[in-house]
Amino acid sequence: MFISAFYIDLFIPGVRNLKERRQVVLSIKDKLKKKNNFSVVEIPHKERLDAVKLGIAYIAASYEAALISKETVRNILDGSPVEVISFNQEIFELER
Repeated sequence: MFISAFYIDLFIPGVRNLKERRQVVLSIKDKLKKKNNFSVVEIPHKERLDAVKLGIAYIAASYEAALISKETVRNILDGSPVEVISFNQEIFELER
């Protein structure tokens, strides 16, 4: 079993208030959680409304599935009104 962990920094252009930021972030989180069964944690930037960090985890049965999860996350982000500042993935193997 493998865990695919993502650390992603996002810029949300045009955000004027907290409500607008939450709408964008919740949309991304819902797509990742409901359709693809990812676990998502939002870490808001303390000084900027237009910046957010996401921590995402995915458990996969195979290493290949863990690798493919990167493409799924990228596709969802590409379809959202955000700019990806940094995108890091780490894959961990769980021993039995």
